[in-house]
Amino acid sequence: MLELKPILVQKLLNFESIIIGHNNVCSLYLKLDVIAAEMLENDIIAISENHLDSSIDNDQISLTCFHPPLRRDRNRYGGGVALYISKNLHFMYRSDLESTHIVILWAEINACGKLFLVGVLYRPPQSKVE
Repeated sequence: MLELKPILVQKLLNFESIIIGHNNVCSLYLKLDVIAAEMLENDIIAISENHLDSSIDNDQISLTCFHPPLRRDRNRYGGGVALYISKNLHFMYRSDLESTHIVILWAEINACGKLFLVGVLYRPPQSKVE
């Protein structure tokens, strides 16, 4: 069973609400049906350890009502991150905030004229903490 971690972003930015969920899935491709069944109420879904590489197209991991996922893949055996953002939200992929030391992905969300950043990261176990 997947552990769901919803976060409610509300009042802080003076708009209705945006629900953000995170899940460490250890293989998105193999668990896409579970994500679709259990996380579609979220406006933004952050995925860590997607275990994807370039052999998996976005079409193969698309979710209804979401933009094509933003991805920073590592390999099919570990790591990688993804963000699914509702088609009801406007966003900009922020590659300028990426790092070469960790797998990190950022999107700038525009909700009711308010901007905020959403990120997801994966730090490989053998990487240095500095």
